[in-house]
Amino acid sequence: MFNATMMIRLAVIGTAALLAAAAARGGPVIFVDAAAPPGGDGTGWDTAYHDLQDALAQATPGKEIWVATGLYTPAPPGGDRDISFQLKTGVALYGGFAGDEQFLNERDWIANPTILSGDLNGDDGPQFQYHADNSYNVLKAGGTDDTALLDGFVITAGYADGPDDGPLNWRRGAGMWNQTASPTIIRCAFRWNWADNHGGAIYNHTSSNPTIFDSVFQSNVGFLGSGGAIYNYSSSDPIIADCLFVGNESDMNGGAVYSYDADPTIIGCTFSDNTAEAAGAVMQYYYGLITIADSTFVGNFGSAIAGAVFASYDAGADISGCQFLENVAEIDGGALILASYTSGAVTNCTFLGNDGGRFAGGLLDTAQSVIVNCAFSGNIADGLGQDLGGGAALADGTTFINCSFSRNTGAALETAESGTVLRNCILWENTPQQIQDMHDPSTVCYSDIQGGWSGPGYKNIDADPLFVQPGADDLRLAFGSPCVNKGDTSAVPDGVDTDLAGNPRVIDGVVDMGAYEGEYEPLPPADADYDFDEGDAGFFIPEGGEYDPVNTPCIAIMNIDAGDDSTVIVTQHEEDVHPEAEGFTESASVLALDTTMQDGGHVSVVSIAFEAADLDGIDPLTLDLTYFDEESGNWALAVSRNTHDSPGFDSPIGDRIVVVGGDEWGLTGQYGDYGVFWDPDEKRGFAWAQVDYGTDFAAGAPLCPPDCAQPPDGAVRVEDLVFVLQSWGRGPGPFDVNDDGIVNMFDLVHVLNAWGACP
Repeated sequence: MFNATMMIRLAVIGTAALLAAAAARGGPVIFVDAAAPPGGDGTGWDTAYHDLQDALAQATPGKEIWVATGLYTPAPPGGDRDISFQLKTGVALYGGFAGDEQFLNERDWIANPTILSGDLNGDDGPQFQYHADNSYNVLKAGGTDDTALLDGFVITAGYADGPDDGPLNWRRGAGMWNQTASPTIIRCAFRWNWADNHGGAIYNHTSSNPTIFDSVFQSNVGFLGSGGAIYNYSSSDPIIADCLFVGNESDMNGGAVYSYDADPTIIGCTFSDNTAEAAGAVMQYYYGLITIADSTFVGNFGSAIAGAVFASYDAGADISGCQFLENVAEIDGGALILASYTSGAVTNCTFLGNDGGRFAGGLLDTAQSVIVNCAFSGNIADGLGQDLGGGAALADGTTFINCSFSRNTGAALETAESGTVLRNCILWENTPQQIQDMHDPSTVCYSDIQGGWSGPGYKNIDADPLFVQPGADDLRLAFGSPCVNKGDTSAVPDGVDTDLAGNPRVIDGVVDMGAYEGEYEPLPPADADYDFDEGDAGFFIPEGGEYDPVNTPCIAIMNIDAGDDSTVIVTQHEEDVHPEAEGFTESASVLALDTTMQDGGHVSVVSIAFEAADLDGIDPLTLDLTYFDEESGNWALAVSRNTHDSPGFDSPIGDRIVVVGGDEWGLTGQYGDYGVFWDPDEKRGFAWAQVDYGTDFAAGAPLCPPDCAQPPDGAVRVEDLVFVLQSWGRGPGPFDVNDDGIVNMFDLVHVLNAWGACP
């Protein structure tokens, strides 16, 4: 199982390359423009068809249809709701034209939205009001192969609310109904489609195997069924790659994707804020194998179970390279449930800050799955108020190999009937205990268990693993860790060649314990420390002397509820302490704040002064306070790391304040606020932020503004798109890419236009 996803990824990339080559060759073109008068023959832009249906009726295999920006409906006002745009084998539909292009690569599908809408009467209201006269299915494909191409369209306002005794498509696949069809879908957006039953955006019925690339599924609904965005039924095996699923809903199962007796493949996708009763994002049911690779699940919600992903009955799951972040289930399984008769495989995945309600903050496994190279940190389960329940995982016969567990609440692991098997694992600082066996004991070998292990097993240790920065979920091993070269190399499964960070799994001939291999530099050294009791506050100027904000770096810190006898260490560096760091510039001095106070237990205002000579031509008003992220090796916006949300924001990021000249420096007491002050007369200024954690801070400007990820990762891709969408309508901040005071479509366009590696 461990190599399957890589082989599939290569197949997907090969298909995409072939499609790009085919598009470059071109073919006979039929032109469509909603702004053209009726009566055209489609032979050019000046004689374009007014109606897309006319072009589809004429199109034969080998032809392309170029569709200009505008709104297109399958039927006229008051028309038949069962009429759809029908895809054809061998016919390529391209949207996104302004209406004067001569070559395909001249189009811009973002600037020129081409909308296929089911709103026949043009009277739709918000929240799916006045949709009763809309098309059941905006698009249909029946019996087509992968040469039926849809590229660069917005598909919206499908409304499949037909009677129970009507055709299946009247209640399913409001955006697109595929019947034994395998079209290719690229660069499309499915938004605000509604199905009374299954598959708000797309329903793949019986051996339908579409390939879906680089597309967005937003706010689609599977009302009384499953699969808010996509439903795969009976040997329908789509490949879904590099797509974004945000805000989709299902009343039952799979807020974004649901599969029944199918083998879907999901690669490089992001699932954010999707909701269902079971499986907020993705559900695999009955038979079949779901493959999920290199994908991110963040903030999804299961109103009963499985905040993100659920594989049930006899469905297999192969999950690798994924991140599960802050997903929530009301009852069980904050991120992932594997409850199948078929063993699952989870490799190189991260589970951070998920909440499982009663049980299994991160993972619930009753399938006797194999979990390899995974990190579980900060996950929560309350065990019906007993502080147990498996903060990281509730497992039954599961095998964990080279996994790290830290700061999980509700014990790291709780076992049900059968104990777990742990090899080369680390369990440290989980509360109230590391392992809670409810029946058969677990077997633990070559592992580091806080408090020791007296059950079955051998060659275990009880020593601080020296995680690089556990409070920031960085579970790499620092220099001198007792877990280095102390694992059982023979326990590493065949095909697992890298650790969680993508580095070689075995260095120096012996595998390390935990999810990461190798040793890493700990936090920077310190040269001064201060004792702090709860309620104490201090005003630290590392250079000493009188405080002047445009000349002196400063940290003002208060111990809120971190307990007495805490330690604060402040160090000022005038050299590059992280010369390999990327993402932001590094201007002026660096302040290192190290403290025994836990993240969120204190609050600090950090300010760093800079002068014109430090800027190297950078506009001083683009600077922000940044922090050094140990895991990525990059600088990132300081307030993005805060543990608490700023009032008025559903994230730690608050308001950015820019002040030029005058005596009002712009500092506020608002949690999460940040900004920059510039005195044009003195040609000096300072960047500041209100934060609640300790690390290295610097003043910097983003090297690539459209790289909105925090920390910046050197590329503009789906993660940056998600951050912009989640911050829509807000004021100045890191997601206001074009710096016009609000996050809106213009920022989205900047991100999309900069797609790929940062220059």
